[in-house]
Amino acid sequence: MYYYREIKLKNGFILSCDMLRITFKLTPDSINDMFAYFNNLNLIDSKYEFKHFYNISPFKYRNLFNFTNKDIGASFVVGLGFNGSDHLEKLSCFIEFNPNKCFVNNYVVPVLKRILTTAKYYEISRVGTLP
Repeated sequence: MYYYREIKLKNGFILSCDMLRITFKLTPDSINDMFAYFNNLNLIDSKYEFKHFYNISPFKYRNLFNFTNKDIGASFVVGLGFNGSDHLEKLSCFIEFNPNKCFVNNYVVPVLKRILTTAKYYEISRVGTLP
């Protein structure tokens, strides 16, 4: 397997990040634009196959997109609009992916660029590693 920016220890172990979650906030206008972007991403580039899930249950993301690329065995998930108790939470979003798989062939890079240039706030909220 290809490791992205791995750390090799003297004892032969390889440390690598196998999951990265970036949370971000959008404006009301940009969340609608981002929804349209994700909904049409497979029309822009056929390597983006996706399933869209819509949920109005409390404390779930209203729109969840699961993108897959079977050719390279990569997938990533995007959640848009959190159904929380505060109306500002509707602007909360996330993207989650495995850098080892999704940075191969720059699969997730155009999407990340779009998110990071559109978001009014973003942070890495979770990192998963395996030795």
